[in-house]
Amino acid sequence: REDGVQGRSRDEFRRDSRDEFRRDSRDEFRRDSRKKWQSRDEEYNDARPERDSWRSNKGQRPERRDTRRNAVAEEDENFGEHEAVVHDDFVHRKGERHQSRDETLPAEGNKRKDKLKKFEQSIDIDEELSSLPAEREEEEVKLTSEDQRVALIELKDQKDIEYVMKSLTSPKTRKYKLLQTLEPESMLKVLDHASQSVTARSVSSILILLGHLRSFKVLHTYNDPRIMKAVETCLKALDLMTPVQVSSLIVSLAKMKIDNPQYFKTIETFLLEHAARFPVRALANIVHAFVVPSKKTNVLEDYSALYRHLEVVLTMKAGEMTARDLADIAIGYSKTATASEEFLRFIERKALDLADQTSPAEVANLLYSLARSGGAPTDFITKAREIFLKKADGFKLQEISLLLDGLDILKAIKEGDPVLKRAEEQMQVREVQMNIQDLAAFTYILAKYKATSADFWQRFQRIYNVLNKNVDARCLTKMLTNIGENIDAGLIEKPLVKTLARSLQIVNKRKQIIGRYLEEIRAEVSKIQDENLRNLFTL
Repeated sequence: REDGVQGRSRDEFRRDSRDEFRRDSRDEFRRDSRKKWQSRDEEYNDARPERDSWRSNKGQRPERRDTRRNAVAEEDENFGEHEAVVHDDFVHRKGERHQSRDETLPAEGNKRKDKLKKFEQSIDIDEELSSLPAEREEEEVKLTSEDQRVALIELKDQKDIEYVMKSLTSPKTRKYKLLQTLEPESMLKVLDHASQSVTARSVSSILILLGHLRSFKVLHTYNDPRIMKAVETCLKALDLMTPVQVSSLIVSLAKMKIDNPQYFKTIETFLLEHAARFPVRALANIVHAFVVPSKKTNVLEDYSALYRHLEVVLTMKAGEMTARDLADIAIGYSKTATASEEFLRFIERKALDLADQTSPAEVANLLYSLARSGGAPTDFITKAREIFLKKADGFKLQEISLLLDGLDILKAIKEGDPVLKRAEEQMQVREVQMNIQDLAAFTYILAKYKATSADFWQRFQRIYNVLNKNVDARCLTKMLTNIGENIDAGLIEKPLVKTLARSLQIVNKRKQIIGRYLEEIRAEVSKIQDENLRNLFTL
C-alpha cells in the first residue's frame, strides 16, 4: 500500500522514522554528555585554587566532592580551613549512613576505634629510639592554627592507656607527635602502666617516654615516684636492652638530674662486664653523662674503676672514633679528672689526627677540655686558632667563650692578638643574641688582655641594661676584671659604674659573694683611684 503524501510504502516510512528517531536520540545524548562533561570541567577548574593551596601548604586539603550526586560533600572534621557549600537536596538526603561513612574512613589502612583516632591521622613518620630529639630551650608546647582542632588529651580509660603504649612501639607511629597531644599526667599514667612488666617492649616504651619528658621539659621536677619506678624497671632489664638503649637511659638520668647513687652503681656493674660490645658513640654519651653523679659522690664511692675500664675499651676502638665522640669523651674525663696520663696523650694524638674533620663546636670543646686536663699539643692549638680566625661566623657565642678560656688557660693568647679582635667583632654582630654568661665571658677575656674600647663599654652597657636581672656572683666577678684601669682611662662612664655597683650590692644581699668571688672582687675594686667610686663597691 502506497502513502499518497510521501510517495513511500509503509515499511519505508517506518524504517525512515526509526532511523530519524535513533539519529535524534544519539544527537541528544551527545549534547547532554557534552554538557555534563563541560559541567565537570568547570567544577574541576573551580577547585584548582584549593588544590594548589593544599599542595603548597601541607596540612590542608581541598573539599571532597561527591560526583555521584554532583554535590559537595560535607567538610572533613579534621580540616577546618574551608567552609563547605552543600546543596539542600544533599543535606536532606544525608542520613546516618552517610555520616557513618565519613566518620569511619580508614586512615593509613586501619580503622580508628577510640578517641585517639583524630590526632593519630597526622602520624606518618617513624622515629627510632636512637634518634631522640635534641635537647632544646624550655618552651611551652603551643598548638598551631592548623592544630587547634587537637587539644591536649587526658587519658582516663585503661584501654586508651594501653592503646598509647602499643602505639609507642609501632613502627608506623610518629611517637613524639603522639606524645605532644597528651597531658603530662596522662604521660605519667602510660609510664606507670609500662612499668608493670619487665619486657623488652615495655622498656622501649619507658625510654621513649623518658626521652620525651626530659627533651621537651614537660615537667618542672622529676621526683615523681612513677618515674623512679620506671627507672627501676629498666635497671632490672639491662640484659634485655641494646647498647643504644642503655646509653639513652643513662643520658636521661643525667639530664633529669636523677643522681641516685644506687642507680648508677647498678649501671656501673653492668658496664664493667659488657662495655666491650658498646659502640663508640654510646660510650661517649656514657662518659659524658656520668659527670653528673661523679660530682656528688665521695672518694670511696667514685666511678674511677669504670673510667679506667673505659679507657682500655675506647683505646681499642680508636679506629671507630669521630671528632664528636672524641670531644664528648674529652669533656667527660676533664670534668671528672679521672684520665690517666697515657689516655690524655691518646686524646691529644687523636685530636691532631681529626683536626681537619672537626666542627667549630668540637674544636672549642676539645681545646677547652685538653686545657683543663693539663695541656694541648702546640700543633692543635695553632690549628684551633686558624679555624676560629677563618670560620668565626660558624662558632656559637658559648663556643667562642670556651675557645677563649682554653687559650687563656694554655697561655696561648696575648695583648693585641687577632683572636681578641675577631671575638669583639662577633660580639658586635651578635649583640642581641647574648645572654649574661656570654657577656661576662667576653668581658673577662677582653678586659684581661686590655682589648676593650669606649665603643665596647657602650655596647656592654646596652646589653647589660637588658640582662642585669640575671646577673650572679660569678658573672659580676668576671665583669669587674681590670675595672680600675678602665675607669681611670675614661673608658667606663659613671652611669655604668653606678649600675655595676648597684648590682653588686643586690647580689651581696643574696649572700652569694663569698670565698673566691669575694677575694677577687675586693682585689679589683682596690685598684680604683677615685675614692668616691671605690666606696660604691664596698662590701
